[in-house]
Amino acid sequence: MKIEVLEQAVNKLLVLAEDDIKSKLNESFAILRATAIVHQHNHWEIGGQAQYGDHLLYERLYTATQSDIDSLAERIIGVCGLETLSFNKTLNNLQCNYLNSLVDRSILERSLLAEQKAKDILSITYESLKNSQFKSDIGLTEDLFPSLISNREEALYLLRRRAES
Repeated sequence: MKIEVLEQAVNKLLVLAEDDIKSKLNESFAILRATAIVHQHNHWEIGGQAQYGDHLLYERLYTATQSDIDSLAERIIGVCGLETLSFNKTLNNLQCNYLNSLVDRSILERSLLAEQKAKDILSITYESLKNSQFKSDIGLTEDLFPSLISNREEALYLLRRRAES
């Protein structure tokens, strides 16, 4: 009887841990969506002949981020099911308050802050995945999250170089 109760308690904890991981996966998906929105709006807002390089930079960033979003979404759906990326959950995680905090920032600052926030959230999710009982056989921890984090680091590098010029 005691073993049965213990097994039930362990199973409840595993379900809670899995729900927490699914929530973190949705948060990672949502912050990438928010980051793409920032870059694409910056792409549209940049104007003038002298700013053409910036226009192309923001296009490169939002296009790359869109590709990351698609890769992440497909893996999440494959591992956790479509409900993990439900519209309501994603909307709640879209960081609307965070996006509102970028309104009075310069175009460059918005992209830098968005990329840093995305990198931070992806890193937290990655660490949570590595340390959890939630395991995947399709490479969330082996290749996808390291790649997503690396892409955020590359974007930060490009934006910082632009800030220096």
